Amino acid sequence: MQIWGQGIFLTIFGMVVIFLCLIVLNLIIHGLNRLFREPLPGEAPSSLKTSQQKASPLAEDLTPVVSAAAAAYLEAQAEESFHVSVRREVSSRWVADGRQAAISRSEHL
Repeated sequence: MQIWGQGIFLTIFGMVVIFLCLIVLNLIIHGLNRLFREPLPGEAPSSLKTSQQKASPLAEDLTPVVSAAAAAYLEAQAEESFHVSVRREVSSRWVADGRQAAISRSEHL
Protein backbone atom coordinates (compact mmCIF):
# COMPACT_ATOMS: atom_id res chain seq x y z
CA MET A 1 0.00 0.00 0.00
CA GLN A 2 2.94 2.29 0.64
CA ILE A 3 4.03 2.11 -3.02
CA TRP A 4 0.60 3.43 -4.10
CA GLY A 5 1.04 6.42 -1.83
CA GLN A 6 4.46 7.16 -3.27
CA GLY A 7 3.10 6.87 -6.80
CA ILE A 8 0.25 9.27 -6.09
CA PHE A 9 2.63 11.71 -4.36
CA LEU A 10 5.04 11.66 -7.30
CA THR A 11 2.19 12.16 -9.75
CA ILE A 12 0.81 15.16 -7.89
CA PHE A 13 4.29 16.60 -7.30
CA GLY A 14 5.15 16.26 -10.98
CA MET A 15 1.92 17.90 -12.07
CA VAL A 16 2.49 20.82 -9.69
CA VAL A 17 6.04 21.32 -10.95
CA ILE A 18 4.89 21.24 -14.59
CA PHE A 19 2.08 23.72 -13.97
CA LEU A 20 4.40 26.06 -12.09
CA CYS A 21 6.88 25.94 -14.97
CA LEU A 22 4.07 26.67 -17.43
CA ILE A 23 2.90 29.63 -15.35
CA VAL A 24 6.43 31.05 -15.17
CA LEU A 25 6.85 30.55 -18.92
CA ASN A 26 3.53 32.29 -19.53
CA LEU A 27 4.63 35.26 -17.41
CA ILE A 28 7.92 35.49 -19.31
CA ILE A 29 6.12 35.44 -22.66
CA HIS A 30 3.67 38.16 -21.56
CA GLY A 31 6.54 40.27 -20.25
CA LEU A 32 8.40 39.95 -23.55
CA ASN A 33 5.23 40.82 -25.46
CA ARG A 34 4.85 44.00 -23.45
CA LEU A 35 8.51 44.84 -23.87
CA PHE A 36 8.59 44.25 -27.63
CA ARG A 37 5.00 45.01 -28.54
CA GLU A 38 4.13 46.29 -31.99
CA PRO A 39 2.82 49.84 -32.18
CA LEU A 40 -0.85 50.55 -32.64
CA PRO A 41 -1.94 51.54 -36.17
CA GLY A 42 -2.07 55.26 -35.31
CA GLU A 43 1.29 55.55 -33.55
CA ALA A 44 4.83 55.19 -34.84
CA PRO A 45 7.36 53.27 -32.73
CA SER A 46 9.97 55.34 -30.98
CA SER A 47 12.83 53.61 -32.79
CA LEU A 48 11.34 54.55 -36.16
CA LYS A 49 10.88 58.15 -35.10
CA THR A 50 14.56 58.54 -34.31
CA SER A 51 15.72 56.62 -37.40
CA GLN A 52 13.48 58.69 -39.68
CA GLN A 53 14.90 61.88 -38.27
CA LYS A 54 18.49 60.70 -38.86
CA ALA A 55 17.89 59.16 -42.31
CA SER A 56 19.23 60.99 -45.31
CA PRO A 57 17.41 61.21 -48.65
CA LEU A 58 19.98 58.82 -50.16
CA ALA A 59 18.95 56.05 -47.79
CA GLU A 60 15.61 55.66 -49.57
CA ASP A 61 17.36 55.34 -52.94
CA LEU A 62 19.66 52.57 -51.69
CA THR A 63 16.88 50.21 -50.67
CA PRO A 64 16.44 48.59 -54.13
CA VAL A 65 20.19 48.37 -54.57
CA VAL A 66 20.71 46.62 -51.25
CA SER A 67 17.82 44.22 -51.87
CA ALA A 68 19.17 43.35 -55.34
CA ALA A 69 22.64 42.73 -53.90
CA ALA A 70 21.19 40.47 -51.19
CA ALA A 71 19.19 38.52 -53.78
CA ALA A 72 22.27 38.06 -55.98
CA TYR A 73 24.29 36.88 -52.99
CA LEU A 74 21.63 34.38 -51.94
CA GLU A 75 21.36 32.99 -55.47
CA ALA A 76 25.13 32.57 -55.64
CA GLN A 77 25.11 30.68 -52.33
CA ALA A 78 22.51 28.13 -53.44
CA GLU A 79 23.78 24.60 -53.20
CA GLU A 80 23.93 22.56 -56.34
CA SER A 81 21.78 19.50 -56.32
CA PHE A 82 22.13 16.41 -58.41
CA HIS A 83 19.88 13.44 -58.85
CA VAL A 84 20.91 9.86 -59.06
CA SER A 85 18.52 7.70 -60.99
CA VAL A 86 17.86 4.31 -59.50
CA ARG A 87 16.40 1.63 -61.69
CA ARG A 88 15.19 -1.49 -60.06
CA GLU A 89 15.21 -4.67 -61.99
CA VAL A 90 12.26 -6.99 -61.67
CA SER A 91 13.88 -9.79 -59.75
CA SER A 92 10.93 -12.14 -59.63
CA ARG A 93 7.50 -12.72 -61.04
CA TRP A 94 6.06 -12.14 -57.57
CA VAL A 95 7.36 -8.53 -57.52
CA ALA A 96 6.02 -7.86 -61.01
CA ASP A 97 2.59 -9.25 -60.07
CA GLY A 98 2.50 -7.09 -56.95
CA ARG A 99 3.28 -3.94 -58.93
CA GLN A 100 0.69 -4.83 -61.55
CA ALA A 101 -1.94 -5.35 -58.85
CA ALA A 102 -1.10 -1.99 -57.27
CA ILE A 103 -1.42 -0.23 -60.63
CA SER A 104 -4.74 -1.91 -61.39
CA ARG A 105 -6.12 -0.94 -57.96
CA SER A 106 -5.16 2.71 -58.49
CA GLU A 107 -6.86 2.77 -61.90
CA HIS A 108 -10.18 1.74 -60.32
CA LEU A 109 -10.16 4.70 -57.92
